[in-house]
Amino acid sequence: MINLRRLTNAKGLGGGVSFKHILFEIVLVTGGILIALAIDNWNNKRVEQAEIKYYYKDIQVEFKETINYQKGYQKTLQYLKNSMTRSLEIIKSKNKDSIPVLKKLLGTLATTWPVSYTMPITQEFIDLDYINKVENDSLKTMLKKYVRQIERSKGLAEYNEAQYNDRIEPYINDNINYREIVLGNSNSQLVIGGPKTDFEKLSNDLKFWNIINFKIETTIIELGRLKGDMKVFEIIYNLLEDENKN
Repeated sequence: MINLRRLTNAKGLGGGVSFKHILFEIVLVTGGILIALAIDNWNNKRVEQAEIKYYYKDIQVEFKETINYQKGYQKTLQYLKNSMTRSLEIIKSKNKDSIPVLKKLLGTLATTWPVSYTMPITQEFIDLDYINKVENDSLKTMLKKYVRQIERSKGLAEYNEAQYNDRIEPYINDNINYREIVLGNSNSQLVIGGPKTDFEKLSNDLKFWNIINFKIETTIIELGRLKGDMKVFEIIYNLLEDENKN
């Protein structure tokens, strides 16, 4: 607070007030306020950066786990693509002796396994708007790219599921005995019986041919997206590793 007593002369309020003294007091008080605010902002930023770096270790673990998932899933998608491609080759050949093989391969058509990422700690970091406060510009850029890729993967997963629900499963219900083609342990648990699948009819069914090709196309897109995701995830993992070493 400005000291009014210092701004008057020895005779009291009747004396003149020095403008320089008033200006000095204003500058002094204002400067003190600005310094206090700067110190408070610096301390808040320091605490916030410490919190952000605390997240880095857990986020790095999530990215490592997800990269391992991506590598395994890449093999799964490649298997699905190869199986469906082989199915069309058998259908095109119209070789009756290959029908047992075709039954095993068609099980891949009756699946929907879209790429799905579950990274709760990373999502919490995003929700707190910490990405925009990351000081490492390279890491900030890649984390923003990660957000865009997550949204894109969700869109492709929704399309994958819609394709299965709207096209593939209805066709199987009308034309294929599911028990004959089902994959995995479900085969031994489902009830044997019902009308047999007319695989010769399928070989002349354009709708069936197109459904498989559409599914192959979707799988190829998923593989391409997955490869792009893996590159981004690995870069982020390495950047986080550097941050955690510091």
